[in-house]
Amino acid sequence: MDELRFVRRDDRTLILASETGDEYRLVVDDAVLAELKHLNRREPSAAPVRPREIQALIRAGKTRAEVAEATGLEEADIERFEEPVLAERRYILERAHAVPVRTDAAGEDEEKFGEVIEQRLVSLGADASEWSSWREEEGGWKIALEFIARDVAHRAVWGFEHRTAVLSPENPDAVSLSKQGDVGDQLIPKLRAVDDREKRGRFDSAAFDTVDVAAEQAKAEAQAQAAEEAEAQAAEESEAEYERKREIDHRAIKTNEDAQDFSQTADLLDALRKRRGERDQRAGIQSGGEGGDDASAENTAPVTSVGATNASPAEPAREDRPKKPRSIWSGAGVSSEAPVPGATPLPDPEEVSKPAPSATDDAKSGERSAESERGSRKGRASIPSWDDILFGTRSDEDPAD
Repeated sequence: MDELRFVRRDDRTLILASETGDEYRLVVDDAVLAELKHLNRREPSAAPVRPREIQALIRAGKTRAEVAEATGLEEADIERFEEPVLAERRYILERAHAVPVRTDAAGEDEEKFGEVIEQRLVSLGADASEWSSWREEEGGWKIALEFIARDVAHRAVWGFEHRTAVLSPENPDAVSLSKQGDVGDQLIPKLRAVDDREKRGRFDSAAFDTVDVAAEQAKAEAQAQAAEEAEAQAAEESEAEYERKREIDHRAIKTNEDAQDFSQTADLLDALRKRRGERDQRAGIQSGGEGGDDASAENTAPVTSVGATNASPAEPAREDRPKKPRSIWSGAGVSSEAPVPGATPLPDPEEVSKPAPSATDDAKSGERSAESERGSRKGRASIPSWDDILFGTRSDEDPAD
């Protein structure tokens, strides 16, 4: 058998040539085209195609030829599994046509969806109309109508929930056919911006009610906007409340009780030491002026405490005397008893807890103490200074040492 090779195409024929150069003409008819399509199919996969997969492709809206091309099977093999799915698609289409709708706002009579659409196609002068149905994995069942009106091709698509008998338009042509009133002008293409709100319209068993779709959409948008504003306001109030609580906590941390200042106690101890040194110096001067006996007695007297002065031998110890109630005046030298010359008053235990005077007050107190000392040498009772009246006379015993 000789082999022929393709040379060129001439209208509906193919020019072939043999090895010797002789040319032959092959007329291309339907049989030749079918064989050529069969040659173009991909090789069948190693795994066989299950009938469920074939029916799923047909249910999705594919034709027999498209399924054969996708699976690599013969159309005769696909035909055995095609009919049950096609019957299911026809049943869904019949259910959609039987959905009751209302076209008259004043009346309460209900008509079937399929009949209403057919009447509107007649009013539009449409021809070559064709219905189809298919099922998507995520979107569910879809109903489509293809028609030509005024030399313009249209395709209207509705979503169909067969359990609740609800139809929802999914493109502008479906929305126009689902509205009340004359739909002729709505299907004529115009050079204007298309309102996207029409695409969001819903068509169900009450699609032909008197409620305007645009008004419903505007109301829904207003409600959604109000809800968003309420949520935004609530978020702002919550944020403001959080900031207020945070500021309160921050202030509470800042206004914590300050640490106790111990500088006043240190100043008090320094003032006590300074006053003690001045009193020791004055006591030495007084004891030196009274004579050698006093000095001898001062050297031989036992020391009772650090920084304390010796009492006169004739005077009994203050600890042996019965204690009398004291006041702030007794510490300043004001007493009903006559003062004993050369005697130094014993320390008052209450003076330790009194606050220390300032530096200026210490200087003034030193000068006044010197004047008081000179007055006591003359045998007169000294007038207490303001510091002595206010704070009391300091004792020679310093509790700080």
